[in-house]
Amino acid sequence: LKDLEIEYKKIEEQQRSGNENVSSTIPFENCPWCGNKLNPISYNLIQDRGSVHEYNRVLLKCSSSDNKCSFSHPLRVKNRRIDHGPIPVALCDEEIYQHPPALLFGTVDKFAQLAHKASDANGKRHQDSRRLFGQGNWEKGKPSTGYLTPDLIIQDELHLLLGPLGSSVALFESAIDQLCTRIENGVRIRPKVISSTATTRNTNLQILALFDRNVNLFPKAGVECDDSFFAFYKRHYTDSTGLQVKYLSKRKYFGILPTGRTQIWMQMRLAAILMVHRALFEKEQLGVQSPINAHAYSDELRRSMDYYHTVVSYFNSLKEIGKTESQVNTYILKEVRRVFNRVLRPGKLMHGLYTYSILGGELTGRLSGEEVKRELERVSTKWDPYKRFAHKDNEGNTLTGTVPPDFVVATNMISVGIDVSRFNTIIMNSMPRNIAEYIQASSRVARNNLGMVLTVHHPFRARDISHYEKFIEFHEKMYSYVEPISITPFTKKALSRYLGLYLATYLRHKTGFVNRDSARNVLDLNKNEMKEFIQEFTSYFEKRSKRMSESGLPDILKNLLREDNLLTIESWINEAFEEWIAFAEKARADGAGFVFNNRSNRGGTPQYQLYVDIDEYDANIHSKKWQIPQSLRVIEPEAAIKIHRK
Repeated sequence: LKDLEIEYKKIEEQQRSGNENVSSTIPFENCPWCGNKLNPISYNLIQDRGSVHEYNRVLLKCSSSDNKCSFSHPLRVKNRRIDHGPIPVALCDEEIYQHPPALLFGTVDKFAQLAHKASDANGKRHQDSRRLFGQGNWEKGKPSTGYLTPDLIIQDELHLLLGPLGSSVALFESAIDQLCTRIENGVRIRPKVISSTATTRNTNLQILALFDRNVNLFPKAGVECDDSFFAFYKRHYTDSTGLQVKYLSKRKYFGILPTGRTQIWMQMRLAAILMVHRALFEKEQLGVQSPINAHAYSDELRRSMDYYHTVVSYFNSLKEIGKTESQVNTYILKEVRRVFNRVLRPGKLMHGLYTYSILGGELTGRLSGEEVKRELERVSTKWDPYKRFAHKDNEGNTLTGTVPPDFVVATNMISVGIDVSRFNTIIMNSMPRNIAEYIQASSRVARNNLGMVLTVHHPFRARDISHYEKFIEFHEKMYSYVEPISITPFTKKALSRYLGLYLATYLRHKTGFVNRDSARNVLDLNKNEMKEFIQEFTSYFEKRSKRMSESGLPDILKNLLREDNLLTIESWINEAFEEWIAFAEKARADGAGFVFNNRSNRGGTPQYQLYVDIDEYDANIHSKKWQIPQSLRVIEPEAAIKIHRK
């Protein structure tokens, strides 16, 4: 909470000093209703009916002075609730834990923190993630289940959960499913899961592995493949009888295979042709008018120039961007001049506007979060003739501004969640690694208007040549070529890597092993209690396997969780608890404290840590079973290489 206040103060200081490029990790700084600045108000203690309660909130109040904004009204405290005034949004983990929201947004990486953040100490409710599931640290005199468990889980971009990431998420979702399940009147109530996906095959296997549920597709398929009752393909009839139908699409694909030239040269030539064509189109539409006269541009011409002003060049990796980056900065301008001189005669200042500078942009993983935000604002800026020079409008006011970039290099960062309506032209530099990525990336253009996708195939890659040879046939039904999704959460490799995260999450939320004082209590369990304790973990997977075997699922789905997988899980959990007990015994013999994931000493007593970081040095790893990652996107540990010159 203090960091949040400091961040807002830093923004205010930077803006007061005239710094336009304010760097911040806060997702929004202005009121979403009226656009005015937000004033963070800290409420740590709140007094109600003669008693003082901890509140621990940073309230975001609009700075509008006329009280016309709904979020600028004076604050009113009633029955320990704050009515009117602040925006009903919590941005800090501590605030979310202490005041569980009705709607929670998060990534799978953030949810992995559930295994690490739990506390039942007095005054530490803001550190207890168990409260999100209606359990954990509640006030004295009130029931422990102050809130119901979540009833609905919405998973966006389901097609991204595949491969290693899908396998790790599938194991973690097992813990989420158990934490969200409650018993009412003897009935087991599980949360409903709604997922949205763009390009996916083998969906039954994916859903079963991720959420342990069968698939109910919505909307249902209609009588015809092009008409599902809820939506149908846009079309027009070619004759009066209406029998010959032609389907329409806002996106047109062009396949290009350079011969006798390199692929980099073809990229530059295509970009130059597209940029010069803007000048040709602008000249034809202006007629006898000059481009300096901004009043000569009609609204339709402005929209057209805005839609096709920016060219996106998509690369499959940062390595490929590095190969062509120097060419983009130098060669592309020469190529634009060469093409321009062939198709347009100098005149009307078109030569000066188009052949002396090219504004570039970038949307890649090399940018920081703040740089991405600024770049998105820049590429979303509408093209306007007034922004080329300082102009005076009809009322005599001087207008100037930022011109959007002409050329934007991008990677798969734009494939998901980036929706810029101005993007209508994209150059795909060779085929991506899978068809789903090709569909996702090329779909960034033509969101609101007609657009082009120019696919430049690599002349020395067999896969690119094959797609080029079957270009029309492939694009007529490319959705059917999407690769099946593979998720294998119960293989030995996946279990050894991520079963510890599942075990740690369930352990901290569902048992009495919560904080530093209870960790060593595992030694107080007798053999029968320990056996029941381990059975509690393995029974979930046994019931899950039984449901799958008794259902009418195909054999390939039933084999997702087999008997040998259950034996591996049971053996792994037994070994994990044996190592935990041995570690606790060593701590007791040494007179040391025993904690989950806190390295600090307590009263001068050394603290033994059960959880080990995934990238810890081998000498400090007491157990491979208890390497609990902080994220679900964990890679192998890196090695530092030092060169000693002789």
